[in-house]
Amino acid sequence: MEHWQLSFRQGHDFGRTDNVEVRLLFSGGDHTCSLSFRLDQLASMQEFDRELWLTLDVDDGIGRAVHLAALGLDVELHHIVGDPLGGTAA
Repeated sequence: MEHWQLSFRQGHDFGRTDNVEVRLLFSGGDHTCSLSFRLDQLASMQEFDRELWLTLDVDDGIGRAVHLAALGLDVELHHIVGDPLGGTAA
């Protein structure tokens, strides 16, 4: 994950508790991409080998998921939350 940068900053919603914004920046190869979200939106984070899945704003089993990998990111705006990769709970 050498092409990734992580930064935290004060959010724009002044007066709000936990007013922290996260910015992830990928810069590698021939493209750049970024992702920003409020830290309190993060519902879960799962690490798989050299990849990371972030799940944001889960409501009634549906959330937004972000897949961070060595070559960039993928975003799912309508992600069904459950066990990762179709596994079963232990």
